[in-house]
Amino acid sequence: MKEKYLVTGANGFIGSHIVDSLVTKRKRVKILIRKNSNINNIEEHIRNKSIEIVYGDLRDKESLKKALDECTIICNSGALTDLSASHKDLFDVNVHSLKTMLELASKRPISRFVQISSIGAFDKHHSVINERTPLNPINSYELSKVEGERIALSFFKEKRLAVTILEPSAVYGRRVNIGFPYMLEVLRKEMMRYPVNENNLLNLVYVTDVVEAIELAIEKEEAIGERFIIGGEKSYTYKEIVEAAAYELGVPPPTKHIPLSIAKSFVFVNQCISKIRKRKPELVTNYFDYITTDMNIDITKARTILGFKPKVELKEGMREMVDWYLSSHTF
Repeated sequence: MKEKYLVTGANGFIGSHIVDSLVTKRKRVKILIRKNSNINNIEEHIRNKSIEIVYGDLRDKESLKKALDECTIICNSGALTDLSASHKDLFDVNVHSLKTMLELASKRPISRFVQISSIGAFDKHHSVINERTPLNPINSYELSKVEGERIALSFFKEKRLAVTILEPSAVYGRRVNIGFPYMLEVLRKEMMRYPVNENNLLNLVYVTDVVEAIELAIEKEEAIGERFIIGGEKSYTYKEIVEAAAYELGVPPPTKHIPLSIAKSFVFVNQCISKIRKRKPELVTNYFDYITTDMNIDITKARTILGFKPKVELKEGMREMVDWYLSSHTF
């Protein structure tokens, strides 16, 4: 059977970049999206009929059956990433739907199942984080990703399904929809204040580097049954990241601080307003958990086994993201 890719979450940030790469390489691609999904990120592919579409929902077994039909490689980037979502909704999408998909895949000739997870659930009090670092989820989103990983690996061990799990650090780039647009907006308005120690270390990885890691995981037999942390070549201080963004926006970098409690209160109010308006919040208070402690990661395993080497450095990646932000938003 000629290889055919199923990409879930194809209209989202990482998923749309996976589709871009596969279409460029002339791969056969099928996507699963909801009828009412925003298709801006993949509109060109739909118009050119370069991808096959199944309309449905990750939570619907019949949708998953149709999506999996004839596919041999699964890139599961579909997930609920809204940290303000309920525990039930997060588990419905990130755990129960995943389990159903794995069950269906285990009965088909699937050669690879790449599960896109998250680095967020690792214990945040280690100087360097690698695949041996204990997991310590602190919110429902992280719990759902940990449980999803556990179930996926159980299908490798018990059903011999060719599962590989990738755990990216903070992914940024064109079409990003979490955290970074909010940061760019307050920077553009010159309202940015540091809510935490600006010397905290954070690791960013550009979205096209994540896509390359996915493709390497599909190619390498040694990747089956393994977890890989995917990150940038080095970690940067929060100040370095913010200053790089300010430079590309052409605004002065922030010099002042704001107490974390006040920053959280302000974000909480905006979070509540978004909920009333039935919109996904641009930022939620849980995000502060990721910038209040150092996140210094070790990608040795991905480099050694996958041959992964991040190509996009902070300056180039920030320029790309800011160019997209300025061209796609109205002010």
